[in-house]
Amino acid sequence: MRAHTKMILGTLMILALVGLYPHASQAADVESIQIVDFGIYKTAFERWEAAPGTDKGKIEIVSDRKLVAFTDRIPTTPGTELGVRYVVNGKHEGKPVDVLVKVIQSGGGAPAIDQWLKVRPVGSASFEGWKLDSASARTITIQLYHEGRKMAEKSFTLEGPQQAKHRATGLGFNG
Repeated sequence: MRAHTKMILGTLMILALVGLYPHASQAADVESIQIVDFGIYKTAFERWEAAPGTDKGKIEIVSDRKLVAFTDRIPTTPGTELGVRYVVNGKHEGKPVDVLVKVIQSGGGAPAIDQWLKVRPVGSASFEGWKLDSASARTITIQLYHEGRKMAEKSFTLEGPQQAKHRATGLGFNG
């Protein structure tokens, strides 16, 4: 009976190690996350997706992302969309990896933090963004994490409509 118990425990330990191997190798596969562009975007609504770590409990999935203005100064006009396009760099092109997205809004009080988990392929461009729902001046920071490590970050300064409109018009954004 004792030999049988040892055999079962040994088998369980081997299975646990084999089960953990893909997760350990996934972390080693991601070398960096590179932000390739950022600014004001126009997108098309596709669908809602559950995101329990957000204020609304869901995030908007978009398509047809078009960079309208390459800038980190954003007008506080409700409905304006800001975001980052990025590439997860790593060893295995196309391999799906987890990216934790955090959006931190700060300015005048405790920061508000929304977060959600996305699966993104190594080596392909991906997009994360935020649509403004209020006209308050503040800072919005988008952070990208993998396996608990912050791999990339971009901050945007939200300015009053007149100040930002003047700057954005010079960049070709008239919305």
